[in-house]
Amino acid sequence: MLIRKLLPLLALAVLLPLTGCASRGGPVPYDVAGFGKPDTVRPDVSGTGIIGSLDVVNVTVFQLPELNRDYQVDPQGNIAMPLVGVVKADGLTSTELAQDISGRLAARYVRSPSVTVAIKQAVGQTVTIEGSVNKPGMYPVGGKISLLRAVALAAGPSDDANIKRVVVFRQINGQRAAAAFDLSVIRIGQAPDPEIFGNDIVVIDGSKLTRVYRDFLQAVPLLYVFNAF
Repeated sequence: MLIRKLLPLLALAVLLPLTGCASRGGPVPYDVAGFGKPDTVRPDVSGTGIIGSLDVVNVTVFQLPELNRDYQVDPQGNIAMPLVGVVKADGLTSTELAQDISGRLAARYVRSPSVTVAIKQAVGQTVTIEGSVNKPGMYPVGGKISLLRAVALAAGPSDDANIKRVVVFRQINGQRAAAAFDLSVIRIGQAPDPEIFGNDIVVIDGSKLTRVYRDFLQAVPLLYVFNAF
């Protein structure tokens, strides 16, 4: 799952071997003009009732008690329900998800079903942090967060990290965009600490990244990796 999500990132390793040396450069540019907010920015958890990945929603279907329970939205933004199957939930309101579930049930099982959905636990924005960090993974964040704080969520850079090359991937204007940042100058205040948004993927260069993906890269056609990016 995570490998498939990170296919665009693997193009970086193919184009330029990651040696862990403390150097800048590579195919992803620094100081990118227009590298701003992504296409969709989920409001803070306290706000609007928009469902996000890893949230827990409660679904109630009148006369179908076997469907009445809590469902957690998976990292791909879906929930899986008996009779209904896999339903996209990420980015929808509770009302929109209820309407989708109702339509699916009406098409096959129940005439005019009554469905209600409530967000039981809202995780908020989720940021993926990978590469040469001590604890890579997906991290829920609420409200605004900077690049330095995002890296801190993953317990900071590992010993082999090249903090001069940190790449952030996000969706802008319908396309996957990337920009590189130098944590060494951000830390001492010589460069701004950029804002990180939900669904961003942060990758820190270093020899650990090479070890993790070396075998996988050898098995993936380069054209497929580049097209995914």
